[in-house]
Amino acid sequence: MNSYELRARVIIEPGSQQEKRGEITIYHEPDRSRTDLRFADFHQVKLLMDGKQYLSRSGPPQIELDVLDDLQGAVHVRAWFPEKTKFSKELTTKSKDRPVDCQSARIPYDGKAKACFDPATGAVVKVSNSEGVQWTFSGYKTVGAVLFPGAARLTRFNGVKHLELQEIRVTQTSFPTTAFSIPAGEREIASCGRLPNLRYSGGLWDWEFRPGNPEVYLYAVVEADGSFHDVQAFGRSKWAEHDVATKVRKDRFDPAYCNGEAVRAEILLPLAQKRPDLGEQPYTPCDGYCSGSVRKMPF
Repeated sequence: MNSYELRARVIIEPGSQQEKRGEITIYHEPDRSRTDLRFADFHQVKLLMDGKQYLSRSGPPQIELDVLDDLQGAVHVRAWFPEKTKFSKELTTKSKDRPVDCQSARIPYDGKAKACFDPATGAVVKVSNSEGVQWTFSGYKTVGAVLFPGAARLTRFNGVKHLELQEIRVTQTSFPTTAFSIPAGEREIASCGRLPNLRYSGGLWDWEFRPGNPEVYLYAVVEADGSFHDVQAFGRSKWAEHDVATKVRKDRFDPAYCNGEAVRAEILLPLAQKRPDLGEQPYTPCDGYCSGSVRKMPF
């Protein structure tokens, strides 16, 4: 399918006190796309075009919505796997008493994943990765020559535990050039390659990357020269937010790289305070943060 428009209802943590409801709209063409996400108090636009990403938000980033960044890949996953993905041989198993073909895959930059497909139609039934994120899909309909799900459900062990896409509607269409125009105020952000790496500069850094049980999320925009701004911390307490935001300003970043060129990028880090008294490993200067560390920061 060359061009399509996708619309869906988005429900975060349905049935809980934290429930939020909104809408997502995607304009898709083979070489560009625009994603418009709206909630009552939040509006975000992402435009991917000519190998660049342009971003506009009505307010601070919404931590719980980061899972929607790869939505287009999720709803037509057969076209999502990069060229150098390595697949295992197909294994036939069962999912809710129905036959499925499941494959494990090693994806460049993203690590291991597992995808299960309907053997009759090729439609994806479930996709999961080693970080505990799992998408399930149902209610497929054919639009043009492509299968799209009518509903999707996300579960994961950290951040948002439950997110649903309901009433997914896809129509073939063509768009005017203005649909992909760059509005005033949109910020160009890197969309490929290696992302920024925080470098340890000698001061005390007693927070560690912990996606499983974060206490604070750190957000910043890192420029091509490694300088950074728009630093914000969202967390369990004002003290924790202040401590993270203050300490990170004493460090510096290696910039992101896209096609071998340093570029502007965003970071969003889930962090937790190091607690040696609770049995965790004691602090060491290169504990996953400085450039000399073997561990690559996955952000």
